[in-house]
Amino acid sequence: MTLGILERTMDGPGAKSIQEMGSVVLLSRYIGQDQKDCLDWLSSRINNPLEYAHLIQHIVCRLGNCLMDDSEGVRGRAVNLLLAIAQKAAQQCGDSSGLDESEKAKMRGPFTILEKIITQLYITSGASAAANGGEPNTQRIRLFRELKEVFQLLAENSQGWETTNLLETMEYFIPVEPEVVFDLMNTTLNAAQKGGYAYNSMGADQMVRMVGRYLADYRPLFQTNPQRREQLLSVLDLFIRAGWPQARRLVYRLTDIFA
Repeated sequence: MTLGILERTMDGPGAKSIQEMGSVVLLSRYIGQDQKDCLDWLSSRINNPLEYAHLIQHIVCRLGNCLMDDSEGVRGRAVNLLLAIAQKAAQQCGDSSGLDESEKAKMRGPFTILEKIITQLYITSGASAAANGGEPNTQRIRLFRELKEVFQLLAENSQGWETTNLLETMEYFIPVEPEVVFDLMNTTLNAAQKGGYAYNSMGADQMVRMVGRYLADYRPLFQTNPQRREQLLSVLDLFIRAGWPQARRLVYRLTDIFA
């Protein structure tokens, strides 16, 4: 019945609200009961992020608890759906220069989806409350490991103001897999530079905090791996060229560490 209603209310007054409510019903049926017809409808929207960006964001917001569920079936379907959303959105993240305003707004859709995923993971992972202390529990460690592909896509396509929340989420998981998180951080900062992230004061503070933590607690990662050492220097150079003195001070620390 829900599918029929949704197909008959694609346009017109109230259509947007009906589509959103219907998507929640179908999402629940797919995640909880593995109903394939519901997945087919969800996929038809997910596969077209330029047209359905707002609806897809609505779906992302409903996936948080499912990603933490103890049922492997429920959690697995939620993880796969979020990965599919991230993949399709990343594929459609293109250059909007030269387009008119309406086309630019449409091209912005896939980026807003990725930003919504970042926000959702920031909250679901517990990173948003990490300033109050504590480290990831078993469920949250599992979340990070099951969503590595999603984090990689977010890192590769990071350009907006949500970059800081993405980095804070990664920072939360440094004790879990420091090598993986450093590589994700490096990818994120280089991708975000397209949008001038190194000139953001919050970005500079976040980078300094993460790098400082690595130098204090995970120094052997760089002492034994020349490639990571070069990546570290490259990241610092982004912020030095942007004029941040705290980045330059970190370079002085490197001289002492690797002399």
